[in-house]
Amino acid sequence: MWDIEEQIMSAAASMNINVTKISEHDTELRFRELSRKYANGTKLFPLWEHLDNDIAVQHPEAWKWIAEYIGDSQAILMFNPSDEKSSYEVDGGENLVKLLSEMFNVEF
Repeated sequence: MWDIEEQIMSAAASMNINVTKISEHDTELRFRELSRKYANGTKLFPLWEHLDNDIAVQHPEAWKWIAEYIGDSQAILMFNPSDEKSSYEVDGGENLVKLLSEMFNVEF
């Protein structure tokens, strides 16, 4: 099995990107808040398969568009809880795309 936290922190250190680990407890609270707001309170993962109102884009490079969408805002990277129970806060969309480009075998 791969270590998601190690991948994130290693990539962040090598690219000088600020990443803050969010505790399992706080991650669960944020997931519940997102679920209540966007998925009628479901506790199922992946949350994007249970959204109240969804729009989908099918494009192999769509994940790179995150940088433009997020801009300079902070992003929270969450994973399937069976793979990683904590989440990670990243400064800005460009940094998030850089991190994701260095990761493998993850569903975010």
